[in-house]
Amino acid sequence: MGFAHGLHTPYWALRSAVGLPTSDGNRLVQLYRLFLIKATTSRWLAWLEDTVLNRICPKSLILYAQKAG
Repeated sequence: MGFAHGLHTPYWALRSAVGLPTSDGNRLVQLYRLFLIKATTSRWLAWLEDTVLNRICPKSLILYAQKAG
């Protein structure tokens, strides 16, 4: 089991708060999307996401299973 995309949870919460599906035109949503794009190249933000945010507010839950033989 694992958790992922902790930086994306605030993005989707923000989009929901300003009103889906028209939230793409909102300036805060646009700025956070730019932040997410830049965050993909930051080692520090990758560390923060992996060690803190994925455990506090993951967007995705990943389950690994093995079929019994």
